[in-house]
Amino acid sequence: MSTELALAALLGAALAFVGLLGLCAQGLLPVLLSSVLLPLAFMAILASLHGLLPASDGRPLVRRHGFWLLSVEGVLGLPALGAHGLFDPWESHYGEVAREMLARHDAVSPFWAHEGLFTSKPVLLFWMSALSMRALGLNPEPGRMLDGIGGRVAQPEWAVRAPIFVVAAVALYVLYKCLAPALGRRAAACGALLVASSSLWVLLSHQATTDMPLVAFLTAAMGLFFRAMTTDEGALLVVREVRLRGVVLRVHGAQLLAVALFALVAPQALYLISQNVSLHWEPGARGLSWHGDIVALGSAGNCALPGQVACGFAAPKHGLAPFVQGVLWLVVAAALAKVALAERRLSRCLALAGWLFAALATMAKGPAGLVLPLATASVFALVSRRFSSLKALSPFRGLALSAAMILPWYVATWARHDRLFVDELVLRHMLGRTMEHLHDTNGGDDTSYRYYLAQLAFGLLPWTGLALLGLGRALRERASHAERFLAVWALLAFGLVTVMKTKFHHYVFPVVPPLAMLAGLSLAEARRTRSFGHVAMATAISVAAAASLVLPEGGAARLVHLFTYQYARVWPADVDVRAGLWLLAVATVVAPMGVLVSRRLRALLVVVSLGAALFSGTWLLAAAAPHWGQKKTMEAWARARRERDLPLVAYRLNWKGENFYAGNKLAIIGAGGSSDGMSLRSFVKKLDGAEARAFFVATERAQLGALRSELRGASMVELTSARHSHQFCLLRVVL
Repeated sequence: MSTELALAALLGAALAFVGLLGLCAQGLLPVLLSSVLLPLAFMAILASLHGLLPASDGRPLVRRHGFWLLSVEGVLGLPALGAHGLFDPWESHYGEVAREMLARHDAVSPFWAHEGLFTSKPVLLFWMSALSMRALGLNPEPGRMLDGIGGRVAQPEWAVRAPIFVVAAVALYVLYKCLAPALGRRAAACGALLVASSSLWVLLSHQATTDMPLVAFLTAAMGLFFRAMTTDEGALLVVREVRLRGVVLRVHGAQLLAVALFALVAPQALYLISQNVSLHWEPGARGLSWHGDIVALGSAGNCALPGQVACGFAAPKHGLAPFVQGVLWLVVAAALAKVALAERRLSRCLALAGWLFAALATMAKGPAGLVLPLATASVFALVSRRFSSLKALSPFRGLALSAAMILPWYVATWARHDRLFVDELVLRHMLGRTMEHLHDTNGGDDTSYRYYLAQLAFGLLPWTGLALLGLGRALRERASHAERFLAVWALLAFGLVTVMKTKFHHYVFPVVPPLAMLAGLSLAEARRTRSFGHVAMATAISVAAAASLVLPEGGAARLVHLFTYQYARVWPADVDVRAGLWLLAVATVVAPMGVLVSRRLRALLVVVSLGAALFSGTWLLAAAAPHWGQKKTMEAWARARRERDLPLVAYRLNWKGENFYAGNKLAIIGAGGSSDGMSLRSFVKKLDGAEARAFFVATERAQLGALRSELRGASMVELTSARHSHQFCLLRVVL
């Protein structure tokens, strides 16, 4: 295939993929149809990339392990990516911050409803979600988030989750490519496949939270650091010749690295410049205009509503103009890109790419994105006695590259808000969580090292027993360098999350990729793992994990608790997913025995396990979402307001989904943190002049008694039922 044709195919496949996502987000494409078309479009992108960058040894597409690995990830991740509502509070919380960025035209100062500036997470996820919502045509204005084309109810979940799927797929491929030279293509692909089908990876690749970007970018950084440390220092970059319209281009990795670095820093710099300089195209007023940086306060278009923050403007705390910041970062990015472009050593380019991904992980959730890869590389060099390999990581250039990516937003927030983001985000939410319990809901649970052993048992399903076998192999004296690196990664990550005082179930996620990778090595190299005693022990652990899944009541809730907040919430008794749970349990029990059987039977085991993973990412999430989120409730509101657009009240409700789906166009009554503390009676009095005092109320079912007590004599019609949600409901109230 010619380069021109391959580029055209790639562009066409990418446009088709984005177009299909846009149709899904607008509510125009049925779920069953999207479940087929989206994976096919994604596979078309992969096939066109093969045409553009064929295998160096001439292997056809069907023999490329990376193609099949990513195709499986597409089948597992895309069919139901946006087919269910956002889970409260984290998905909807972060989605609302991204929506406000678009509505407020402010990508520097994250804002959230009645709580004001959002200071608990770094900014990367919000940027990704906001860009995706904009690209897929969603309307972020107040009250319009559920407005789809042609009167349909929009499905914004596709937009906020699409970047999560992309970063998960990129991480899997980078991990596979980096470990393949040391392990062989088949073993590396098997390990990455088990990562992709482990429970926590599947569940969090369907969640628009900061955890998948952190772990995905962390996983890519780990793979690149290992490859850099185990590559001959004298190896040079491979130069490929690409013919484009008769012109021969010489392409190598340093060019791609320089372009990636500049592409990640330059948009931040240009956005900062735009805060002082505007380009006008209006007749008679074309040209550039200069203006000061003004900080807007309040939720765009909603400031006058009860419970919302009052609107206003504030001057930046410091005089460091965004224009100056942007120019400075452009210069820094250009200088670092030039340094990267001059590098020809393969190991150093791999290391710099690893630093790039580590910086992205840090931008996603915090310093663990840099600390964990550096600690893993250092301990690996120590235990493998490869101290000289640390030089390949180019620490000074790597830290400079990371700083150029991470610091622009932090400097911009400091210039606007002084120490607010440093004190809240860095000192309280990043460092403070390691020193004290912050927002966790574990009650009297054991929060020692046993806490995360229990979460790993579920998070690694169905590969829990195999992971034990793989870790045992990696701790042997004869273990390969790759196995040692994965073991160090797993143990350090487990130690890090264990010493933290704040504990949520999903915090163990960074431990899952290395352990699942080790499980894959056990399965791929079964002949080296035929220790019946070890297999028996691993099987016993798998049986215990499977029994905990299917025997007690609420086994399905145990999976949902891997990524949600309220661990006391039970699974609805009338929602039956037992068939899928039994499939996952059976796959878990037989997985360790896979090392004792033939290759064909092992392949059958993997297929069954992929079916169990598909259950977790589709059926389980779709069944749980109405009861752990408010999409069904807010869909009912979106349809009911077509008949009469009445005010919407969130009554004693602070689960975040009500804000996102309503575009924050609601009166917040009785929620913790509400700025004015208005009572429902006071709100009702304000409706006295209305033609008919009527409004919608979104609340929890547990609050219905209090609502009826406050509004005695009012007519209340529930527009939803327990079939829509066991937790939330919508009512139309007429006084």
